[in-house]
Amino acid sequence: MWEVMVCLPRFLDKVLRKLLSILEDRLLLKQFRVVPDDTCILPFAATKALHEILQQPTCQQRVTALFPQLYMALLLQMSFAAAFLPEDGSVCWRKCCPGDQPSPASPVRSAVQAMKALLCCAGYEEQVLFIQKRGGWDLLLRAETHHSGISLLARQMRTNPVQQCSWIFHQLETLLSKGDKVQEVTAMAFFVELLSCAELKTVDCCVLYLLQKYLRSQGLVMRSLVLRGLMTLSERPEMVRKMQGLLPDLMEVLQGANTDISMKALVVSGNVIRHMDRAAVGPIALQLAEKLMPLFDDESSQVRELSICRFKEVMELVEGSSRKQMQKKVRRCLLPLFFHVNDETQSVAKASWEALVAAAACLKWAQLRDLTQTKQTWRIAEFLLARGRSQVEDYLCQSLPYLEDSQASLREVAVRFLGLAGRRLKNPREEMLRDICNVLRPLENDIQPSICSLATQTILILRTPRKQSPSGWNLQALRCWLQRARERWNHPLGNGSSRGE
Repeated sequence: MWEVMVCLPRFLDKVLRKLLSILEDRLLLKQFRVVPDDTCILPFAATKALHEILQQPTCQQRVTALFPQLYMALLLQMSFAAAFLPEDGSVCWRKCCPGDQPSPASPVRSAVQAMKALLCCAGYEEQVLFIQKRGGWDLLLRAETHHSGISLLARQMRTNPVQQCSWIFHQLETLLSKGDKVQEVTAMAFFVELLSCAELKTVDCCVLYLLQKYLRSQGLVMRSLVLRGLMTLSERPEMVRKMQGLLPDLMEVLQGANTDISMKALVVSGNVIRHMDRAAVGPIALQLAEKLMPLFDDESSQVRELSICRFKEVMELVEGSSRKQMQKKVRRCLLPLFFHVNDETQSVAKASWEALVAAAACLKWAQLRDLTQTKQTWRIAEFLLARGRSQVEDYLCQSLPYLEDSQASLREVAVRFLGLAGRRLKNPREEMLRDICNVLRPLENDIQPSICSLATQTILILRTPRKQSPSGWNLQALRCWLQRARERWNHPLGNGSSRGE
């Protein structure tokens, strides 16, 4: 039937436009319901008809002229079908077309087949094969992976003529501006991929406003897609300078985010901060520093590393009146950074050492800088406890979560630090030492034998009554005195024969 109808160009044009009108009326104008009725069967039937027509060799020229419109209509039909229509096409078909007529494939499968036929008819067979090799057509069939298939489809669209990309880009922008809840994820997935199209570099502020609006979405998929687009824009100097207004939203996104979203938000915020004027960066940097600190202990080593790197950058950027406030925040992060120099992920440990050096510079603590540069781990711990005698109890509280860390290296450091801090307490109350021993006791059953032994030894030391030296010497002073005594004893002028002469 279709061969006869499309053999004449004037008939072909009318048929294509009619089918396109059916799809656009139901999808772009949202004149449909999410239940099987004639408003869903018409696009379903139109999609099936398009699939058959597009396989006719006589329609290539006319299809090329209507390609962007047909592409956009099938794109939205695929997404609507994947999200709302049943996989079994007979459900829709029987409700709307009773009788013995055979039902076609499922609505989403029918739309996917029509999209493949459209690309082949327009001369884009290579795109069809590329998407096939990467499993893109199968991704499009399932609602939970549909947006990934759309992104793959969009990345191939970037190789099309700029006129086609530009038309589809602006159609998607319009659709997103209307706030279409049904199609917003599909539209955004395609939209952000086109942002990196070389010929579409002139992106205006309206696009930023649109991305900011959807960044506030509660959906994780939508947030991830928006951040992907912002990553692309933040790499362009002319755009990143216009993105300062997004920083509060980016900081909000960091709270309770998954690894993917946290990583993208950290990349974008870093790019924006680096392009801000130093005189204006202070207040926003202080807020960002506050949001970054909880991420030092994230389960993902990538998030830990990047958040520590961002904190270092923020410390180094702050100047003037904001510096004192930043120093207060830096003091709070010293112990977490100290713990993470022992991180089992080497890149995290390296980032922590570098951040500690920057922290020492920010605080203007020359001794801490020297100890950090020479990586004298436990002398750093002793320095922190000696420098902040009034903060020892705070340090104890900060150490507690690391006793339950998944990394054995951090649990071990936490035990050692608690023991050192407990001995540093000035006039410790018996109940405080007992509390420290109580929190250490579960570590006596740690899966690591070395930690079990260390926890037992630390508890014994803390429970042993201490005798205060009359001179008030502490452990470090005693150690220095013994070292000097040993050196004098070994010196030629200080041995027994010299005294005898």
